[in-house]
Amino acid sequence: MKIGVAKEIKTDEYRVALTPAGARELVQSGHDVIVETGAGEGSSFTDNAYAAAGARIASVEDVWADSELLLNNVDQPLIALKAYCQLVLGKNPVLEDIVREADVEWGRMMDERPHFERDGVLDPDDPYTTQSVRKSLSNVLERLEP
Repeated sequence: MKIGVAKEIKTDEYRVALTPAGARELVQSGHDVIVETGAGEGSSFTDNAYAAAGARIASVEDVWADSELLLNNVDQPLIALKAYCQLVLGKNPVLEDIVREADVEWGRMMDERPHFERDGVLDPDDPYTTQSVRKSLSNVLERLEP
């Protein structure tokens, strides 16, 4: 996934939605991270620190145009959560990847074979199906509506 980090534009807002350490974790997990030039300056994070973590430094226009998920609104986390849920629900391959990754991690932690590798058809209410995750995310979105 291409994850963008935009500079906060709210007056007297100096935080940034992602640290260089967070960018490194995302890059190591296989994501592309695109950081707006100067996005971390208010928090004393340089563009070089993000670049060293594997992020690409870009203009604000490129961050907005190239990102599949945009991290901003650090002072409004519910708005950011709502945007993320809408993104995931709108892109079925992303949702399937998230479910598969969670299933593999659960299997690793519990020393079980992941559900998607088992024979047979899964129950739609099984917590590891794309359909059940879609339903849960839709419920989260309903709760976030004013």
